[in-house]
Amino acid sequence: MEPVDEPAPDNDVEPHFYHYVLILDRQDPETSSPTHTAGVDIYGAQLDTNGQTFDVSSVDACGFGTGDNEAARYCDVVIGPPDDECDPDAIDPAFVSLGGEDGYIIVSFGSLEPVVAGDIIYVYECGREQNPSAIQEYYDIYVGVGADPGDPHWVECALNATGTGVCTVPVLPIPD
Repeated sequence: MEPVDEPAPDNDVEPHFYHYVLILDRQDPETSSPTHTAGVDIYGAQLDTNGQTFDVSSVDACGFGTGDNEAARYCDVVIGPPDDECDPDAIDPAFVSLGGEDGYIIVSFGSLEPVVAGDIIYVYECGREQNPSAIQEYYDIYVGVGADPGDPHWVECALNATGTGVCTVPVLPIPD
């Protein structure tokens, strides 16, 4: 068997880790929603890694689609343990409405806890679990090394999730 040439490790280069989760709204902003809460309504996310669960500790970026989400525009409500209080008429809703298609929120967990293959990500969206007559709204879940929503290197974890979205993190490529 021939030996395989492997490059020597470059000890001056810090490894890049996946730390961020992008939740991307796929809902048509014109779909009938309760007043001023267009798009998916996210009330939290969690990372389960090796049996340890981390709540969202930081909202690293947030942007809205074109739908009317005036009643629930505070992205930081997803920080901490998920609170499934999904009353669209609440004075201070415990969720953020992403405003329809292309609205997004990027979060991280713990002290930039690494996200690795085999971890499980849970995303909590107000929907039929809280209100059986609610319309189904859809979102995608991605994992990335940075908090830029335009980065082309986001890795798909789940498409067309609704309600509580669950994805097992796939094998992640070594980032550029």
